[in-house]
Amino acid sequence: MIKKKFSFVLLIIFLFVLLIDSSAYAERIRVGVADFIDRAPKKYDVYAMPSSINLKKITEDFIKILDSYSDKIEVIASKSSQITNASTAGDFANVAKSEGCKYIVLGALTKFDTDFSYENKGFFLSTSGIKYTYLYNVALDVRIIKADTGKIVFSSSGTGQSVFNQNYKDAMKTFKSKEFQQKTVDNQIKIHNDVFSMASSMAGEKICTFLTGEYPEITSLKANTKSKKKSKNQSKKKNAENASLGTVNINHGSNSGVTENAIYRIFYEGEEIFDFNGNSLGREKFNIAIAQVNSVKTDYCIASVLGGNFSNLHIGDKAELINMEEAQLILENNDFSRNRFSEFMK
Repeated sequence: MIKKKFSFVLLIIFLFVLLIDSSAYAERIRVGVADFIDRAPKKYDVYAMPSSINLKKITEDFIKILDSYSDKIEVIASKSSQITNASTAGDFANVAKSEGCKYIVLGALTKFDTDFSYENKGFFLSTSGIKYTYLYNVALDVRIIKADTGKIVFSSSGTGQSVFNQNYKDAMKTFKSKEFQQKTVDNQIKIHNDVFSMASSMAGEKICTFLTGEYPEITSLKANTKSKKKSKNQSKKKNAENASLGTVNINHGSNSGVTENAIYRIFYEGEEIFDFNGNSLGREKFNIAIAQVNSVKTDYCIASVLGGNFSNLHIGDKAELINMEEAQLILENNDFSRNRFSEFMK
């Protein structure tokens, strides 16, 4: 008798869990992703950046980010040849509906270049102080099309940027040593791949936050307890003000395309904002800090806080990937919230 009751209870629990799981599955947003296309003007130094563009890998990385971002998103039509070959927004919408998608994402590579510069800090006609700098730039544009209307409901972009430095002495080694040349090429390829990952991660995150309203979050934080006193020489250095205020853990990692040196702005949300027609524009965002990733794990990353008010940070605060220019603008304007309580009381 007891065994029968116990079995009945287990059956009820199993059915309850199954019901919850199926209801959660039913609420998932089905998204189709077409292959990325190449619309980037070709401006790059073959020595500085590998000239091959693997659009298939870009698409696969982007899909992986969407798949891992949230349980609410399900990519089901990513490998459909019909979607890949569709030529208009209407065609995409029709295919998406037949595949059970609510939305379809179109993506394009719109920038792929390097900017080259060099400087000589050595003596006149001396080569010892020459430094070469390659700035890698990548941009991916993405759009969301609603399947039932064929209309674009959201568009944005993701950018990746990184720097490769080399002094004159090392540059000369690449012509003399095959081993050193290979190391240089391997380093450039890694930077090349990281830049594309940065762009994919940022573009994918923007798509996912639009669809789900979910942002990466701070899961833990650790203030820098070292003395903040600096010598006169240190205070004159430009990067002295960028000393880390502490570190934060963010619950997105390599599975979500996060790479080292990626930049997050950390913020909290205020009241909901509406346009003149009463349509929601999302919630007001208050910047708290700027943080740069220095370590990436599978499911989370660790970032150093470079600016803002560390004491204002709370576990659960939101994080959003931004590019170097956006971060610099926030830092230069000191655009950070000072008093969370007063803003909540507005």
